[in-house]
Amino acid sequence: MDEQKAPATRLAELPEETLDFLAQLQPGDIVLMREGIGLLRAVSTLGRFARWVAITVLGLVAGSVLFWESVTKILTWTKVIK
Repeated sequence: MDEQKAPATRLAELPEETLDFLAQLQPGDIVLMREGIGLLRAVSTLGRFARWVAITVLGLVAGSVLFWESVTKILTWTKVIK
């Protein structure tokens, strides 16, 4: 779709289903759709954040287990733990 054309000409290029959908929209529907887009962006951001929190927690758990095993090996070598 060419952004330089007049709005009426741009809308003529849309598929018939899209034109029917847009023709049935009320002003409140447009506001609701804009709010919905903002909500989807927020949920997407929260999902990315939650994914990295989960990865970080799993990494910390695995790292602490490996660290503790190394500490016990060193203490065994130095005869502190039998």
